[in-house]
Amino acid sequence: MRQQLDTAAFIALRETNFSSPPARSVSREDSRRVELRAFGRQNDEAELIPDRLDPVLDIVGAVHLNQLARGPKSIAIAEAMLQKEAQLFRCKFIRKTPNTHGYILHADYPYWEVFENERQIHIGAENYVTLLIAIDEAPLESGPLEVYPGTHRENFGRDPTEPRDIDSQALADRDPVAIPLDSGDVVAFHSQIAHQSEPNRSRQSRRVLISAYVPKEHMCGELYDEYYRWYLRYSSPPRSEQP
Repeated sequence: MRQQLDTAAFIALRETNFSSPPARSVSREDSRRVELRAFGRQNDEAELIPDRLDPVLDIVGAVHLNQLARGPKSIAIAEAMLQKEAQLFRCKFIRKTPNTHGYILHADYPYWEVFENERQIHIGAENYVTLLIAIDEAPLESGPLEVYPGTHRENFGRDPTEPRDIDSQALADRDPVAIPLDSGDVVAFHSQIAHQSEPNRSRQSRRVLISAYVPKEHMCGELYDEYYRWYLRYSSPPRSEQP
């Protein structure tokens, strides 16, 4: 697995038998946390639609999501990729409703490198692996993850409006690989691979849980809490973007 990750920078794992979370009632406390933490993305009518929770695992109703992110299956996959004992680094939940826009071209590590530099923690791009777990089916028309294999070894021009993102013209001469998924499938990918997603053109919402892992040797398994102490200082959604 590690060799494939180093070569193509992504692996699609089918029939992993990750189960979908059951429907749950949401407590008033959880509802307030969701309200304060939900980030939005525009739809075709330019409405801001709440589409992700980051972080999500501290919400009481997220017991099943905790099991997915911290359970033995996910940890085993992460350790097979990293070839080291793994710990959870971050975890977010995305629900893309019909006609909601996708994510622009980017790689993850430029964002996480800011955290490393500010906290004076060196992990390095090669020591992250991200697992995207499909909670719902994600057919092509729903705007699933799209990747550019091998781009983890390349340097690209940066988006002038967001220097941590990749210039949209940098890969204009290449076609991405779209990865449709069944519920329970997993995609593992490198922190430097260029990826994006298209709008959801289906009639169904699709949900994914996206968890990143690093070797346990960094901060002895306490890196998740340290990361979110840092992240929430800078990344709370503006009041106008809250549902």
